[in-house]
Amino acid sequence: MVLGANEAKPSYVKGHYWRPGPIFDANFPDRGQELQNYHNLGILTGYRYGKELNLAEKGIFFRELQSHMDPPFEEKYPAGSDWSDWSAATRKEYYSDCISIFRAYHLPQ
Repeated sequence: MVLGANEAKPSYVKGHYWRPGPIFDANFPDRGQELQNYHNLGILTGYRYGKELNLAEKGIFFRELQSHMDPPFEEKYPAGSDWSDWSAATRKEYYSDCISIFRAYHLPQ
């Protein structure tokens, strides 16, 4: 959802988050293909849902995620800078932070 709400390009999502092969899990060693399919379905579903948010909803969504960041968003990320000025590593770290917060605060455990 984070990636879709932030208008990440499909090629970025595919290159960084899409699983091209089976996912190994020691608890389910024979289910790698199923796990891959569920993972990718989750990525696709969340991405599409995030893309459907309007501008106001996206603002609320990201402000809520940023309110849970530790250290605070303003300390960790370039204050006042434009997203296009961020390095690829900073963008990836921001996505990872937002995704972790979304998972912790909005998905069942």
